[in-house]
Amino acid sequence: MDAEMAPWSIGGEYDRPIPRRIVEEAGVERDSFGQSKKAVAVWYGKEESKNIMKDESIRDFESFCKLVSGPQANRCVLWGITRTMDRYSLA
Repeated sequence: MDAEMAPWSIGGEYDRPIPRRIVEEAGVERDSFGQSKKAVAVWYGKEESKNIMKDESIRDFESFCKLVSGPQANRCVLWGITRTMDRYSLA
């Protein structure tokens, strides 16, 4: 690791000094975020999605996904994650 980034390194398996520097320099306290990874993805299309998204959100998501394809499909995943985080107050 570059010595310049050492102040933002916390060690361990979830050491992300670059994002940590960005967030801390924006004024967020170190203990308020990024202590461990909570989730990697939300699998849309499986029955579980109905357990984590409201019907209105599922309809919105399906409509949005019809508008995008290729690289833009990643926006669908990000949209789903954002909605899930909002619902469960994970943000």
